[in-house]
Amino acid sequence: MNDVSMDKQRYLIKASGVAAALFAGIAENGFSASYFSYALAAFLLFLFYDLYMSRPIDRSFLPDVRSAKWLFTGIVIFYGVLLISAFLHGTKGSVNTVLWQFNLTIPFFLMLFWRARYDIDKGFLCGMAAGALVNCIWAFVQFHSDPNVPAMAGYAQQNHLGTGINLMWPFVLYMMYRTQDTKKKVMWAVLLVLMAGALYTSKSRGAVLALSGGLILTGITLIAALRGKFNLGLIFKGLAVIALVTAVCAGGFLYLSHDKKTGLDPERVGGERLMMLEASWEMWNDHKLTGVGPGKWGEYYYSPKYHPKDGHEKGHTMPHDMPMLFLTEDGIFGVAAYFAFLLLTYGYLYRAIRTSQNKALASAMMLSFLIFTLHGLVDTTIINKIPGRMYYMILGWYAGYIAYESYRQRRLI
Repeated sequence: MNDVSMDKQRYLIKASGVAAALFAGIAENGFSASYFSYALAAFLLFLFYDLYMSRPIDRSFLPDVRSAKWLFTGIVIFYGVLLISAFLHGTKGSVNTVLWQFNLTIPFFLMLFWRARYDIDKGFLCGMAAGALVNCIWAFVQFHSDPNVPAMAGYAQQNHLGTGINLMWPFVLYMMYRTQDTKKKVMWAVLLVLMAGALYTSKSRGAVLALSGGLILTGITLIAALRGKFNLGLIFKGLAVIALVTAVCAGGFLYLSHDKKTGLDPERVGGERLMMLEASWEMWNDHKLTGVGPGKWGEYYYSPKYHPKDGHEKGHTMPHDMPMLFLTEDGIFGVAAYFAFLLLTYGYLYRAIRTSQNKALASAMMLSFLIFTLHGLVDTTIINKIPGRMYYMILGWYAGYIAYESYRQRRLI
């Protein structure tokens, strides 16, 4: 490669890092109705620049992403079954609902392509950190204006803010772990404290439980994936960290329950969640194979046949439980496709922990995935605009990282 091409490559690498930072930071904050359009603009500007600069460079423009085939398969199965369900119900609304849900996967494909071509890790992670800081400041301002109202930052509601913070936790921890600079370690530690504060201002008990549960399951996964490679000292340190975080999360859950005056009363701790789950089960019993139709849960829930007699909350569109939503709206095949999607993603990340050279980053991605999945048992996650896009953005970036790593290993061989 000549000197001109080398210079162009350096320019592209710098531009890709800046654009990735903008994309990540913007995608985490719903500061306007068209916030994601600004993130896409950052990507498209870089894409056109990349197309222009890459033409004289002896390199394939489309990267090799075969390593992500499990994730591709999961996405195709999941959304393919949902789309079939929508067509079977024959309503435009159901088809539009599934297309909207699939629309949230766009960041996955963008980041996969982007990271598989260029090492954008520094820019992307710094953009995520900047987005997290904005979320924290935004939440603190809202909390200061009225401490009795849960903070939401730029999200639709407080539980979504909790989900967004939890998605970023593992990578801030990763950056603090990886850096050897004491000042930077302190900086990342301060950001973690701020994120813990923002999580409190959201008053999201589901996010607190998901964080604790995700850490425990990730610990179990690491022990299974890396069996025989741990020394006793490392195991005890890991167990101590898990026990500490679990204790803090349990205390936080109890405190927030007391603050909301629900205690541990199962009839009050989740509002009408139990009623919604019971009603959802009745809906499924009447529509076992195909469900009531994508996007139709709210219509059926508030109908005289399924609405609980003691229910008084208005405006619900889903039962605050992802598996139950897909079971109710898409039938047994819909929930089976959802679990297939989760299992394929888990298998992909489990294999990455075993084979990737950067096991700390693989562990961070596994933790983010498990927290997000667990939170979906008590709230809306993968079908919600900002958290859903954030999740797919992070997953796509990591899949691109693995693709790039696989490409380099093949080049060495």
